Amino acid sequence: MDTNPSDAQPEQMELPFTTSASKSTSHILPTEPSSTTAKTSASPGTALASLVNLFAPEAIIFGGSMGEEGERLIKATRHTLKKRALEVLERDIQVELCTFGQQAGVTGAVAVTLHNHYTSFEEKAATPVS
Repeated sequence: MDTNPSDAQPEQMELPFTTSASKSTSHILPTEPSSTTAKTSASPGTALASLVNLFAPEAIIFGGSMGEEGERLIKATRHTLKKRALEVLERDIQVELCTFGQQAGVTGAVAVTLHNHYTSFEEKAATPVS
């Protein structure tokens, strides 16, 4: 007797594909975080996993105030990525700390300002004078 797939229970339906995220639903249920870092990195880790799945970056680099937690933040992020990102993308991504530390934002702003300043002089020098 033919059965309509829409009448079947969700757990009885078979999908033609599986991913590491669809193999288990335990990551959907709330768990007790073991530390403050686990609590604070759960949402950013989930957001980063979504970005990894969309853009497939080569690296995630934490700097400025995000880098204060150091290795604990990296460990928690890798753990969340392992649970939520696609396996093929998660295993190749680098998660690191920026070497500029707290001064990352200031260093970047100075670099952009200097680049724009000196580029404007080069453009003026390249313009022919009539």
